[in-house]
Parts: sequence; C-alpha cells; structure tokens
Amino acid sequence: MKIAIVGRLEEHGEDIPFRKRYYIANLFIDIFNELDILLIPVVSEKNLNEIYDICDGLIVTGSANDVHPKYYNKVPLKDKKFLFDEFPLVNSIVKLFAKGNKPILGICAGIQEINVIFGGTLHQRIPNHDLPDQNKHVIKISDNSMLYDIYNKNIMK
Repeated sequence: MKIAIVGRLEEHGEDIPFRKRYYIANLFIDIFNELDILLIPVVSEKNLNEIYDICDGLIVTGSANDVHPKYYNKVPLKDKKFLFDEFPLVNSIVKLFAKGNKPILGICAGIQEINVIFGGTLHQRIPNHDLPDQNKHVIKISDNSMLYDIYNKNIMK
C-alpha cells in the first residue's frame, strides 16, 4: 500500500538556502514502517496527478501554521502572524483525492484545512488553546477503544 502524506513547512535558524524545510514527523514514519506502508511525501504542486495515480489514500497532517482567514472569507486578527501559506498545496491534493473518491485522513490542522476546502470556517482564536509547543496536544483515550488497545494508556502527550 502507498499513502501520500503532506509535508509541512518549518523554518530553522540556519543560513539560507536551508532555512525553510519540509518535514514529515518521525512518528508517522515509524508507524507506517511498522505497517509496511510506503509514504509518498507531497511537497509541491507539481506531479500531483502522478502521486494520486500511485497512492491508495492521503494523510493531511498537523501543522504549526494556521490557515489564513482569506481562505474562509474572514479578515485576520491584527496580532495574528502567518509564517507560511501551506493551503494552496493542501487544497490541490485534497481536491484531487476527493474527486477520485480516495480516502483522506486529516489530523489536527489537516482537519481544519479540509474543513475550509469544503466550505467551512474557523475561529481564529480559541480560549485556552494557546499551547507552549504548537506541535503537540495532550489527548485523552477511552478505555474501550482501538487506540487504548494499541498504546495501553489513557493520556498521550
């Protein structure tokens, strides 16, 4: 099985040209290696049809970058910063997979992007949701769930 996975942008303090990088979180690589599923990184709008043709599904992972409100017809809050615009790439690949009726899994910011792609809106500021580490959320897992059976714990950080 082959799964397309959207690469995410981040910026490092190193000198140009290596300051801006695409990445895929190691957690996904570890999981899919264990499942013997090949991940195909999506980091460009070029060759999306070829990626679509060879992949069985799509994962739109989380990101520390927010969806710019212009994509859901809102004005950005004055103090809000948008480091990168990942939305055009995500929009293109999601629409392609949706049109072909292939499965799409959104995680965290990926769910937000999928929501906007299909006409939804977002709240730009959610009370008590400012995380010190924008890459991690604490989740609670129900005892009688597949995730509990896998991880054997109720809280994941």
